Amino acid sequence: MRIRLRTRACKLVIAAAAVVLVSGCAAPRSALLREPSRIECRIDALQGSLRGLGKATDPEEARRAAQTAVADSLKLAEDYRVATPALWHNLLIRTGMKDRGLCYHWTEDLMKRL
Repeated sequence: MRIRLRTRACKLVIAAAAVVLVSGCAAPRSALLREPSRIECRIDALQGSLRGLGKATDPEEARRAAQTAVADSLKLAEDYRVATPALWHNLLIRTGMKDRGLCYHWTEDLMKRL
Protein backbone atom coordinates (compact mmCIF):
# COMPACT_ATOMS: atom_id res chain seq x y z
CA MET A 1 0.00 0.00 0.00
CA ARG A 2 2.81 2.44 0.88
CA ILE A 3 4.59 1.74 -2.41
CA ARG A 4 1.41 2.58 -4.35
CA LEU A 5 1.02 5.85 -2.46
CA ARG A 6 4.65 6.81 -3.06
CA THR A 7 4.37 5.96 -6.75
CA ARG A 8 1.18 7.98 -7.03
CA ALA A 9 2.75 10.91 -5.21
CA CYS A 10 5.78 10.79 -7.53
CA LYS A 11 3.50 10.77 -10.56
CA LEU A 12 1.61 13.79 -9.22
CA VAL A 13 4.82 15.71 -8.58
CA ILE A 14 6.11 14.93 -12.08
CA ALA A 15 2.78 15.94 -13.64
CA ALA A 16 2.73 19.19 -11.68
CA ALA A 17 6.29 20.00 -12.74
CA ALA A 18 5.42 19.29 -16.38
CA VAL A 19 2.42 21.62 -16.20
CA VAL A 20 4.52 24.40 -14.70
CA LEU A 21 7.21 24.03 -17.36
CA VAL A 22 4.91 24.06 -20.40
CA SER A 23 1.98 26.21 -19.36
CA GLY A 24 3.35 29.74 -19.66
CA CYS A 25 1.70 31.96 -22.23
CA ALA A 26 3.42 35.32 -21.81
CA ALA A 27 6.30 36.21 -24.06
CA PRO A 28 9.24 37.93 -22.40
CA ARG A 29 9.22 41.67 -22.96
CA SER A 30 12.57 41.51 -24.78
CA ALA A 31 11.09 39.22 -27.44
CA LEU A 32 8.43 41.79 -28.24
CA LEU A 33 10.85 44.70 -28.30
CA ARG A 34 13.03 42.97 -30.88
CA GLU A 35 10.10 43.17 -33.27
CA PRO A 36 8.45 46.60 -33.00
CA SER A 37 6.08 45.58 -35.80
CA ARG A 38 4.50 43.05 -33.39
CA ILE A 39 3.76 45.85 -30.94
CA GLU A 40 2.20 47.93 -33.72
CA CYS A 41 0.11 44.93 -34.81
CA ARG A 42 -1.19 44.53 -31.27
CA ILE A 43 -2.05 48.22 -31.06
CA ASP A 44 -3.82 48.13 -34.43
CA ALA A 45 -5.79 45.01 -33.50
CA LEU A 46 -6.88 46.47 -30.16
CA GLN A 47 -7.82 49.77 -31.78
CA GLY A 48 -9.97 47.87 -34.29
CA SER A 49 -11.69 45.98 -31.50
CA LEU A 50 -12.36 49.18 -29.58
CA ARG A 51 -13.76 50.90 -32.67
CA GLY A 52 -15.99 47.88 -33.20
CA LEU A 53 -17.77 48.64 -29.93
CA GLY A 54 -19.97 51.21 -31.65
CA LYS A 55 -20.27 53.73 -34.43
CA ALA A 56 -19.86 56.62 -32.01
CA THR A 57 -16.40 55.45 -30.91
CA ASP A 58 -13.82 58.13 -31.61
CA PRO A 59 -10.96 56.60 -33.67
CA GLU A 60 -8.34 58.80 -31.97
CA GLU A 61 -9.56 57.87 -28.51
CA ALA A 62 -9.53 54.19 -29.47
CA ARG A 63 -5.94 54.60 -30.73
CA ARG A 64 -4.80 56.33 -27.51
CA ALA A 65 -6.46 53.66 -25.35
CA ALA A 66 -4.88 50.88 -27.42
CA GLN A 67 -1.42 52.47 -27.25
CA THR A 68 -1.71 52.97 -23.50
CA ALA A 69 -2.92 49.42 -22.91
CA VAL A 70 -0.17 47.79 -24.96
CA ALA A 71 2.73 50.03 -23.91
CA ASP A 72 1.79 50.07 -20.23
CA SER A 73 1.30 46.30 -20.19
CA LEU A 74 4.89 45.95 -21.37
CA LYS A 75 6.01 48.43 -18.71
CA LEU A 76 4.13 46.49 -16.02
CA ALA A 77 5.80 43.27 -17.17
CA GLU A 78 9.13 44.99 -16.63
CA ASP A 79 8.07 46.42 -13.25
CA TYR A 80 6.79 43.03 -12.06
CA ARG A 81 9.93 41.28 -13.40
CA VAL A 82 7.66 38.67 -14.98
CA ALA A 83 9.01 35.14 -14.94
CA THR A 84 7.80 32.54 -17.40
CA PRO A 85 5.90 30.31 -17.43
CA ALA A 86 3.01 32.18 -15.87
CA LEU A 87 2.35 29.49 -13.25
CA TRP A 88 5.94 29.82 -12.06
CA HIS A 89 5.53 33.57 -11.68
CA ASN A 90 2.30 33.04 -9.73
CA LEU A 91 4.04 30.52 -7.47
CA LEU A 92 6.81 33.05 -6.76
CA ILE A 93 4.17 35.59 -5.72
CA ARG A 94 2.27 33.12 -3.54
CA THR A 95 5.47 32.15 -1.73
CA GLY A 96 6.41 35.79 -1.14
CA MET A 97 9.43 35.88 -3.45
CA LYS A 98 7.73 38.46 -5.68
CA ASP A 99 5.27 41.15 -4.69
CA ARG A 100 3.01 41.69 -7.71
CA GLY A 101 1.96 40.22 -11.03
CA LEU A 102 -1.24 38.30 -10.40
CA CYS A 103 -4.18 39.00 -12.73
CA TYR A 104 -5.88 41.41 -10.37
CA HIS A 105 -2.60 43.35 -9.95
CA TRP A 106 -2.42 43.83 -13.72
CA THR A 107 -6.06 44.90 -13.82
CA GLU A 108 -5.71 47.41 -11.00
CA ASP A 109 -2.49 48.93 -12.31
CA LEU A 110 -3.58 49.08 -15.95
CA MET A 111 -6.95 50.61 -15.09
CA LYS A 112 -5.16 53.43 -13.21
CA ARG A 113 -3.20 54.22 -16.35
CA LEU A 114 -6.15 54.00 -18.71
